[in-house]
Amino acid sequence: MSGTRNALFDPTVVGQAPQNQLAPQPTWADAASWHGQNLSDTWSAMQQPQTWVDAARQYGNAMLMGSIAPGGNVTLFHGTSPEGLARIKETGLINGPVFLSPKKGAAFDYAGGGPVVEVKVPKSELKIDFDLPGGQLLDVKSANGYSGKDGWTIEDYLDAGHSVGIERHLPVEGAKFHEPD
Repeated sequence: MSGTRNALFDPTVVGQAPQNQLAPQPTWADAASWHGQNLSDTWSAMQQPQTWVDAARQYGNAMLMGSIAPGGNVTLFHGTSPEGLARIKETGLINGPVFLSPKKGAAFDYAGGGPVVEVKVPKSELKIDFDLPGGQLLDVKSANGYSGKDGWTIEDYLDAGHSVGIERHLPVEGAKFHEPD
């Protein structure tokens, strides 16, 4: 069937057919030219601070959306003051450690009736908050030992309404902001 079209090959998807001896093959000079221009463009982009801001924001969003966080995400609430909310909106971050509640009402109570930020947080980063001195957070195993709840998971603590936290700053891009009723 020499000379017939391969029905499985779609040139609009991959360009030229692989190993087509009639198609022009790239030379080392072509590769050097392309890579040289690519390297030059990359170097220029790396000199711009906005490149790094965009990259950090993309990474933070990926963490929030679970694309690189094992265990998925959970929606939680952070109570704050009106001044704290203004700072969060200005910086795009809740400064860590960040204390959170699985219940919006509890977050409003914590905020003394102030605003609440609704965020998605990777489950893998959550620790349990027992209001220990210095704001210490416990991993699940330590929390089980402290509370005597053998075999509990992070989901069990969340279902029971326990406060949790993470030990880093939390980006709030995509967060929802709730004002008291």
